[in-house]
Amino acid sequence: MKAKLDLGPGWLPENLEALADLIAQRGKGGPAYDPAHPPHAVFDWDNTCLAGDLGDAFFYGACTRRAPPFADPALWDILTADDERDALLIAWQAAFAAPGRAARATIDALRWQLARSFRLLSRRLGDRAYGWQTQILAGMTPNQVEALSDLILEEESRRPLGKESIPAPDGRNDAESIPTGLRLYPQIGQLRMRLEGAGIATWVITATSEVIVRAGAHRLGFAHERVIGMRNTTVNGRLTSTLKEPNTWGEGKITVIRRDIHPTQRPILVVADGLTDRDMLEYGADVRLVIDRSLPYLREQVEAGRKRGERWLVQPPFPVAERVTSAIQG
Repeated sequence: MKAKLDLGPGWLPENLEALADLIAQRGKGGPAYDPAHPPHAVFDWDNTCLAGDLGDAFFYGACTRRAPPFADPALWDILTADDERDALLIAWQAAFAAPGRAARATIDALRWQLARSFRLLSRRLGDRAYGWQTQILAGMTPNQVEALSDLILEEESRRPLGKESIPAPDGRNDAESIPTGLRLYPQIGQLRMRLEGAGIATWVITATSEVIVRAGAHRLGFAHERVIGMRNTTVNGRLTSTLKEPNTWGEGKITVIRRDIHPTQRPILVVADGLTDRDMLEYGADVRLVIDRSLPYLREQVEAGRKRGERWLVQPPFPVAERVTSAIQG
């Protein structure tokens, strides 16, 4: 008999029914369960396991604290005049030149230029700009990054979900905006727990730095060794600006699934919001659960998959508590 799922508030009943059916069929004791080849499920991270983007929050939060030294010339070589590289360098040097705590105006000038330069870089490079967000960790240790990510997650859990407008320091240019607020989804933690209880291994595949995401993923019960993201090489215990292949967005997500999870066995469940996940969603073998952020191209992908007879579920973002940072273990 198929057990009824209770995964917390906000789930659409038809999605709970489909997930219950998947677990009954593919989990332990189910007719399609093969203990010699146990199934697995993969989750995107940002805007999927939580409301908000931990990678972006770390990017701006760490720079506000002048945490990444930004001393590796390779980081600056990626930027061009089109990305306002010189203006960003001047803002960064001003923030780091001040002894002790820099003036708020100096930090805000850096935040504004960082937001502007990254927006321009993203326009030029597309998804490859995610790599630069990971490269700026150069000079830090993995423990430093993970501890700072944990702190930023705590702080952002107290901030409203939305955007912060940062006025231009010269008063002549437009304001730039950066995202604010993070809320973990306990509903995803509950789903992970039920899947693991049924013998279905759960993984996180993210385009954000693996070390950054580990700090949040463990709060929803994901094991550190089952978080796969962008990876820096290390020298003498410190991260460098050299990234390990493959990149973990687009087709790269499929590459790491085949490399680190199983070379041929496809995930029975893919959970994602679609920004860099279209290939991974297509790679799913049974159920694709899309956290709906009103992306037109993703809606088209869902409808095309359904016409092929595939199981595509669309789930609105979950309701969030004022502050959610506690882990759901199991």
